[in-house]
Amino acid sequence: MYVKGSGGDVLLKDLIFVVILLIPLTIAGVIDYKRRIIPNYCCLIIGLLGLAGALMMNSADLFFVSISYRIIGILPAVFMIWFVRRKPGSAGGGDIKLMAALGFATGITNLFFVLLPATVFGVIWGKIIVRKFIPLGTFLALGTWVWIGWYYIIIIFR
Repeated sequence: MYVKGSGGDVLLKDLIFVVILLIPLTIAGVIDYKRRIIPNYCCLIIGLLGLAGALMMNSADLFFVSISYRIIGILPAVFMIWFVRRKPGSAGGGDIKLMAALGFATGITNLFFVLLPATVFGVIWGKIIVRKFIPLGTFLALGTWVWIGWYYIIIIFR
């Protein structure tokens, strides 16, 4: 089933995936900003969404990437574990779990497009609002919103 746009059609299952992804991710981002903690249930829901996407992979659409790309999408979180061990206090366990779940849900190629705006916003935040911590979960959520918004703008208006 497709949702009609002026420039193209968007699969309804993609829209459902987006909504289910953005709800726990936004909750995690807000809680990380306010309390500096990311709930495990948010990471679990996002990870299960990635598993569901892998099982439904009969489409070449944005979110339906192969299981190998999803597993490779976990690698940035592995790098974060290595980084945190070398520099304690730089990121928390919730940030790592959220990055792994998001990488598994979107795949490595899409995770790059999430990390790009997330990094830009995080650097701007760190330079303008000088705080002791940068809420990575908040910027991962913001980066995902930007990436999904940009993707759908391109599809609808192409």
